[in-house]
Amino acid sequence: EMDASRFYEGCINGTLEDDLNFRTPLPGDCIYRKPGTVYAAVGKIKVVEIAQNSRVTYHLYDMAKKSSGKAALRGNAESDYQMEVAEAIDVVDYAPFDADRYLFRNINGNITIADTSDFIVKMNLLGSGVGKVGGDCAQVEISPESLESFVALLCLKGSATVKAPDGSEYDFAAGEFVLLPANMEQVAVSAVTCSGPETSNNGQTLVLQAYMPQFA
Repeated sequence: EMDASRFYEGCINGTLEDDLNFRTPLPGDCIYRKPGTVYAAVGKIKVVEIAQNSRVTYHLYDMAKKSSGKAALRGNAESDYQMEVAEAIDVVDYAPFDADRYLFRNINGNITIADTSDFIVKMNLLGSGVGKVGGDCAQVEISPESLESFVALLCLKGSATVKAPDGSEYDFAAGEFVLLPANMEQVAVSAVTCSGPETSNNGQTLVLQAYMPQFA
């Protein structure tokens, strides 16, 4: 079991990686990192951070290159970043990683990744072979007005189209972001590829949506 003392010593002595829980995600997987989780990412992994507007980020460990050329974690007092281990001790979540709750394998369809008092995050897989009805491409309908919150959309794979209530359409591709204001009526989000040729994404589009929960 990890605790504050063991964590602090690992950061200072450069041995923290011995206690880290390494996971290797595959294409289509998603890992939810709850608040307070210490993490690092290596390789072609997309990290999406959803948080309140804050400049507070604790740098605990350096990403460094070992002589073998492989990326590794290493404590380094001469880092460009100031190590802030002592400041982070009280906010780190030391509980073990719960793969059954926070690791989502091979996302297919629409799932909720996080449902907290601060935000709700969903993944929508759209396109050919996903929830097709009557030969039409699957789509998801979102109403910021009903949710009483803005809705942030991020395309992670493929290309998507947002169709507004007035009939106008807006396309956004992988890596691009769309913000729907809280007073906007229902919109439809669908995959651009559903009416065109198959692509390297197998005609599928992955869209992340995040919004604030309603308060009574």
